[in-house]
Amino acid sequence: MERIRLPKKEEGVLFLLEKDDECLIETRVKSGSGFFGHNRIPGGIIEGNESPGQAVFREVFEEFGVIARKIIYLDTFNEVTLNGDYIKLHAFLVIDFAGNVQELEPQKSILSWVRVEDASECLDLASSKLVIELAKKI
Repeated sequence: MERIRLPKKEEGVLFLLEKDDECLIETRVKSGSGFFGHNRIPGGIIEGNESPGQAVFREVFEEFGVIARKIIYLDTFNEVTLNGDYIKLHAFLVIDFAGNVQELEPQKSILSWVRVEDASECLDLASSKLVIELAKKI
């Protein structure tokens, strides 16, 4: 009998940074990443006893050097990464942040600002396209 595959205990977040009708996307360049070579919405892993929202605040600062001031929860869903991991993701829209976005992890990804209305055309993964569509409804 086949067993139903369950998500890893580890959960993650996706977060869309939006400013002046543009949003930040990343091209994953880190070899071995579950999203290597693809354009996607930034994200990260929830650590320790963090809530998904706390993980967004931490990840936004660690990855881009900005302080998220206001986030909106969009949805939670499961995703299979390109290297076969099955993970639960919590999606958020970051609508206010302080500071200038910096590329603090160039070994991991290349950042680009794109118009929100054009973002779906630039993204490769259904989960990232879903986050864009959910954010457009806000």
